[in-house]
Amino acid sequence: MDLRKIKFRYLALLFVEILAIVLVTTPAADARCNRECLTGFISKYLDAMLSHDPERLPTSTNLKFTEDSEPMKLGEGLWKNASVIRPFRRDVLDVPQGIATSKVIVEEAGSPVLSNCG
Repeated sequence: MDLRKIKFRYLALLFVEILAIVLVTTPAADARCNRECLTGFISKYLDAMLSHDPERLPTSTNLKFTEDSEPMKLGEGLWKNASVIRPFRRDVLDVPQGIATSKVIVEEAGSPVLSNCG
């Protein structure tokens, strides 16, 4: 498979991972989760992914985690191979809905991958 396709797939997967976790753990229109809260959750997610430790995240008991449309346990897939989050990061936050996404550059096996997460 072409390396660019693999990188794009990881980009899409990371986006879906964080979006699923934010949606499951952050109730919609919860006034307690403001911009700082949503940004903080993305940071916690990325830190947990880099440490390869999904237990660091607050999750719901009905969390569904998929990568490339394949169900798996949180902590598998890209979580096992991510080594560095580069400084580039652009967050997009929808506070009223409690939804957050971010574009980040993740290194996997020394190669940068632009990822959407959220």
